[in-house]
Amino acid sequence: MFIQTEPMPDNNRMKFYPGEPVLSSGSMEFVDKEDAERSPLASRLFDIEGIIQVTLYDKFITVRKEEPFNWQILKPMVLGAIMDHYSTGK
Repeated sequence: MFIQTEPMPDNNRMKFYPGEPVLSSGSMEFVDKEDAERSPLASRLFDIEGIIQVTLYDKFITVRKEEPFNWQILKPMVLGAIMDHYSTGK
């Protein structure tokens, strides 16, 4: 699975394009781990320390990190979580 990424104007946000549908339509925003329990993918992303918001769209995922955390460290973990999600079929 090849996941494309795209930086956003806000340096604390990044888009991830898994190349497979994320949602059938619309969007879903999750602001904490408790809220993310409605989505296996969002829940998996909130397991990563430093992730503070996840928004799912039809073709991509937007992830927001806390200020002191660095994308060079978080990005591989986010990519791994997305790949794990799709490989398990959830």
